Amino acid sequence: MSTNWQPPTTPAGQPSAQQPVKKSFYKKWWFWLIVAVIVIAAASSSNAAKEEETSSNDAAPSSSSQSQEPTTEAPSPAPSSSVTPPPPPAAPTTTQAPPPPPPAPPKPTVSRGQEQALRQAEDYLDFSAFSRQGLIDQLSSPYGGQFSVADATYAADATGADWMAEAVEAAEDYLEFSSFSRQGLIDQLTSQYGSQFTRAEAEYAVDSVGL
Repeated sequence: MSTNWQPPTTPAGQPSAQQPVKKSFYKKWWFWLIVAVIVIAAASSSNAAKEEETSSNDAAPSSSSQSQEPTTEAPSPAPSSSVTPPPPPAAPTTTQAPPPPPPAPPKPTVSRGQEQALRQAEDYLDFSAFSRQGLIDQLSSPYGGQFSVADATYAADATGADWMAEAVEAAEDYLEFSSFSRQGLIDQLTSQYGSQFTRAEAEYAVDSVGL
């Protein structure tokens, strides 16, 4: 007699002895490791974002507060209610007149003798060429004007004669009368027995006449 074989049945809810029971994935250790890494990474990125936002928020108010800080101007002083009295009138200043200029020195009085000596000195100069010393000697000589040396000196200075020109005239007179060398004419013009011109006046005269 043939019978149909049927595999033994396993009661419902019990695993079969031949098929091992698989654990759920959330019960495995690597799943929680991955979850822990994701949580740590998310927490660190969140903290970094919060710190960056906090630093930007801290910097923004400072800049805005600096830009919006109102400038305070010093209040202008209130007008004084007190009226400044006018200054007292200045005391009259007494200006002293400048002192008068000193009186001019009196003109030297010319004596009668000086007047006469001056007139005679001018006559001598009109007649011939003289040096200053020669004119004084001529005016004071007992054989000439016989004036005092003081009056003769006054007369010679008062004439205002150009003694250089007188020396040239005397040199020309000597050359018309006689022949002279350069040194001989200089000696004649400066000699105390001649014209009595100074050395400079004699040399100027000799140069002027071409010697």
